[in-house]
Amino acid sequence: MRQLSELDASFLYLESENAPMHIGSIYLFDASERETPLAFSTFVAYLRSRLHVVPVFRQRLKEIPLRLGRPYWIDDSNFSIERHLAYVSLGENSREANLMTLASKILEEPLKRDRPLWHITFVDGFRLGGEKEARRASHSS
Repeated sequence: MRQLSELDASFLYLESENAPMHIGSIYLFDASERETPLAFSTFVAYLRSRLHVVPVFRQRLKEIPLRLGRPYWIDDSNFSIERHLAYVSLGENSREANLMTLASKILEEPLKRDRPLWHITFVDGFRLGGEKEARRASHSS
């Protein structure tokens, strides 16, 4: 059991339904040199094999009644990695705008406080540079 820092606790206390205080990011991995793209099941298996390295990924918050103290990280006895992962396929003709729209929808949702505070959405089908190539093709005709 480890108590949250003052800074981390302040983010929790400042969060509201209209003002989520979590942080998100988009990571793009180029699989163009691979024979087959990374499968979601392979990604999940890798994460599962590494959970022991970052214990906080298996811990949830335990709040103190009446906020008489900062919350603690405690082991989540009901931890299931499947509750923290999602798979989305953008399809063959995806554009950067599709990815940004998806990211904004994901990030506007607050993280559920009854489980560890993280979530990963595995997005398949996005091809970096697809829009530039499409523009180039339309200009050359």
